[in-house]
Amino acid sequence: MTLIAPDPSLICNTSSRPALNSHLSFHPTYPKGSPPLQKPTPTTESGLRQTCSDIISCSPTESNAVPDEEENTPISAIANGSYKLLSHGSAYLLDTNSSMGSMDFTDTVPSLPGVIQYQDNYQWIDTSSVVPWKKTSIPPAVSHLPADLATYYFKNVCSVFSSFDSELNPFRSYVSQVFSYSAPVFNAMLSGSAARLADEKPQLKVIALQYQSQALRCIAESLKQTNKVREDTLFAIFLIGLSTAWHDGKDIGIAHFHAAQRAISSNAISARGNNQSMANFFKSALIYWEMAISIVSDEVEFSSDIEVATAEESPNMAIIEARESTNPRITPHPWTGVSSPIQAIFSRVTKVIRSLRLVDDRSDAGLLKHKKLSQDATKLEEALWSVALPDIAEIDDSGDPNTPSHHHVLLAEAYIFGSLYQIYRKFPGILRHRQEYMSSAGCPPLGPKNNPIAEWWNSLSNAASNDMFLRSLGFSVLDRLQQIPITSGTRSVQAILIFVAAGSLAIPSPFIQGPIQHDDYVSSLEAGSALEHDHVMDLRDFTISRLASLRSLVHSRPVDLMLQVIKEMYRRLDMGEEVFWIDLIREMECETMFG
Repeated sequence: MTLIAPDPSLICNTSSRPALNSHLSFHPTYPKGSPPLQKPTPTTESGLRQTCSDIISCSPTESNAVPDEEENTPISAIANGSYKLLSHGSAYLLDTNSSMGSMDFTDTVPSLPGVIQYQDNYQWIDTSSVVPWKKTSIPPAVSHLPADLATYYFKNVCSVFSSFDSELNPFRSYVSQVFSYSAPVFNAMLSGSAARLADEKPQLKVIALQYQSQALRCIAESLKQTNKVREDTLFAIFLIGLSTAWHDGKDIGIAHFHAAQRAISSNAISARGNNQSMANFFKSALIYWEMAISIVSDEVEFSSDIEVATAEESPNMAIIEARESTNPRITPHPWTGVSSPIQAIFSRVTKVIRSLRLVDDRSDAGLLKHKKLSQDATKLEEALWSVALPDIAEIDDSGDPNTPSHHHVLLAEAYIFGSLYQIYRKFPGILRHRQEYMSSAGCPPLGPKNNPIAEWWNSLSNAASNDMFLRSLGFSVLDRLQQIPITSGTRSVQAILIFVAAGSLAIPSPFIQGPIQHDDYVSSLEAGSALEHDHVMDLRDFTISRLASLRSLVHSRPVDLMLQVIKEMYRRLDMGEEVFWIDLIREMECETMFG
């Protein structure tokens, strides 16, 4: 069957009914002042079909008209060069003869150059491999494709974008409010839906890219019109950026990240009314995005509104200050949950470790750099020991019965243990210093009551080896994740933690405790080795099954890359190799979005 998607230029304008002067005269109409919060658009199939039909009906009367080619137009300085609208033309599709089979591209209009690209010359759609879109009427059989994709978004996609799903999930509630008049959000949601469906229906891969290209075109038009970034435009950038890897597993959407980061850090967001809740949403979302990008890229400069004080500024223990909220009640964030400060530390730990691989210890400059990185890691380690998690009673209900508050607390604890694991693994001197400090006579109390580190530390013997400390930290991460069922909405943000802890799952050597006779030695050797071996294998099975379950839920290409890396990690561990997850990801060239 030949599948022709609707020309996205017909749905770029999502405002009122008057026809446009050309295919690309996109001028979104907002009411004067701030658009009021609308009652959520009905998400029933019939309601979505009617809404999308109304949008499509805004098409030009002359469907074969081709706009004049425009000159290159720089976008607002708010994006600081991240986005640039080169020129407009007819809509395009990638020519995918091998994967798509035959498609009907007869009666096409002449091709014009028209792509969104970044200053670094990365092209979203390479014009050397595109074919023009058919400019005829939409076949009746697919006339409701936008409505079908919108329906699929609300049924299956918006829940994947969040660690909980309810009316408090902005990927459901906010999108339902604005998609009928926000072209960037509308095209971004359709792009994500088509990309997620492309595994089951490969013909949708091309359509997903087309909607992505159109979303970028609409974003560029919006940025060109004002020195502020409209709230819905920024939301669309987050939608596009976090779903880019669904189209290409190795595309981490770095330019989208930089555009969002500059808009938020420069406070250049044009919000609807006095909508502080969305501003807080964007700030915490950026913390999560910084964490996900820092794992696979060195191009991250942190802008999150969180400071880690030095040990000198806070005697004995460092502190974390999260200035974005003074509300004693905590509302879980769709991406960070209740872990925003901890994820900010995690990001900085990752950046320190990535920087460590570039240090040449044989040179004086390298030794100085290593010393500076060790000091940075020490500061972060102290911060982890002092961070206080909220009481469950202080956390507002997310409205999702599958994701109770304690799931978010378990994740926060897992991030603490995962961050410590990385520091102690790469900087063993910091662990030795901590051991000396904790065994000293004048050791102060172990920190806040809701910090899980003290209980973990006390569970270990003073004579425990560094290897035992590291294994225990890795096990502590996975123990928290095992307590969270796969039905929890937090499943979508667990992959990073699985990778951190997987490096601790080497097949153990036999261990012995206390003086024993020869016969006891043999039996202890066998029993201890078998017991821990079984535990490690159970944890390995858990990591694989949890990622496989995530793969079946989100149908995303990044999870395929994750499974490749983690299986290779276990293979190397079984051969006795030292394996660190960040190094292996880089070696295998499997950089992707792990969240």
